[in-house]
Amino acid sequence: SKSSNPYFIAQLFALTQTQKTIRTCTSGPTLLTWDLGVFYLLRAETKKERSSTRYNPRPTLAGREVRCPERLIARPAKTKAQSAKCNVTRRDGNTMEAVGQEITKEIAGSKSTLRNVKVSYGCGRYPSHARVARVYRNIIRSQCNVVKEIDLADIVVLHFEPHTFASLFETYPVLRKKYVVGYCVWEASELPISYREAIRQVQEIWTCSQYCLEIFARHHPRVIYVPHVVERDTSYSEADGEYIGRAISYDPGNFYFFMVTKLWDLRKNTTALMTAFRNQRSTMPKARLIIKAGPQDDAGALVTDGIIVLRENLNETQMNALYATADAYVSPHHSEGWGLTLSDAMLFQKPTIATGYSGNREFMNADNSLLLDFAEDHIKPEDCFYLFDSSMKWAYPSLDDLQQKMLLLYQERGAPEILRRIRNASNDIQKFNRNSVNAILEKRIMEIVNSDRFSQAVARDWRT
Repeated sequence: SKSSNPYFIAQLFALTQTQKTIRTCTSGPTLLTWDLGVFYLLRAETKKERSSTRYNPRPTLAGREVRCPERLIARPAKTKAQSAKCNVTRRDGNTMEAVGQEITKEIAGSKSTLRNVKVSYGCGRYPSHARVARVYRNIIRSQCNVVKEIDLADIVVLHFEPHTFASLFETYPVLRKKYVVGYCVWEASELPISYREAIRQVQEIWTCSQYCLEIFARHHPRVIYVPHVVERDTSYSEADGEYIGRAISYDPGNFYFFMVTKLWDLRKNTTALMTAFRNQRSTMPKARLIIKAGPQDDAGALVTDGIIVLRENLNETQMNALYATADAYVSPHHSEGWGLTLSDAMLFQKPTIATGYSGNREFMNADNSLLLDFAEDHIKPEDCFYLFDSSMKWAYPSLDDLQQKMLLLYQERGAPEILRRIRNASNDIQKFNRNSVNAILEKRIMEIVNSDRFSQAVARDWRT
């Protein structure tokens, strides 16, 4: 502690993960901190050092800056490579591979530092949220120390609907002492008031598409693009295939259009798909439309000639068999945050028809899909539900275009142009692989632990 070097840091490995702050007296004020299993002895600056033009009052703990009033040390100057770094806020599908390589080089030496960072990742029970959260959590676990206890965490990810944030902060007051990330999506042009108020409680937002990023960025200063990993185990058993065959009365001579939806979710625009199918029924006599709905959906009036509504719960391998059995996937949605069922259909190498609007444009384009024409308009009163109201806009796809593209697939299912789009889709979704998203998350977490806001959260925890 009496070193002549004003920036001396003594590091001793500790035997616990508990954070403690100890004040001690030496020749000057110092701070001894037990943080993330490592002791750091930080010698305070002298008055002369404070006035030096070279002095930079930003100490680091486990690779992150820490602000401690009147107990500061200098931070080593950044290298040119470090200075050249920029936040990952948006990466389109065409550049994902290059981005992954670029970021991997930048963070090659960061793994040992991130391993000391503790992250708690919480998620709701909604199936699609739970599915993508499981992948993100596993990626973060490969980089950091993932913990269940919020009390132990340095970073907390809340993968919940934002309107639940207030109750979460009330239930877990310790969240106010953490760096909190909200993983959020929204599927209309403007956020509801409850969302705008809720996201103020978190330090930053992660979201999966440029569409969502632009919406949240109007109301939060830090919105980060973290795309979904497009992966799925596509295997299924012979018994699964037979079960689905019986459920839809499978006939190899038929052409099966397919959509996964909830009938109560007006955003999915299921009624438009059924209308288009009925209108083209005479020109597609061997076509069938499979609607995978939920057990609670009332489909009584919807089941007509050629329309098959499956309401039973299917496990993952049975769903795989359903995707594999179908000939094409259709989604005339008003809006999607991402469109997991669409990227899943691409994994199964199925031609896709979808509205050319919102989050699915991250991975869908005119060369790999059949995109529907649309008009963006205020949500009509009859389509308002949940938190969606007429002050917001979304897409209204063209019914005529939907009918024509369904007829095109029915008539040209094996045409070279259709097969080319399927191949393009299979290639394009590979850009959203686990390695690319891993690189984005690793870089972002490193940026977080080196940020002033993270340091302030840590200092707040120390003072208590």
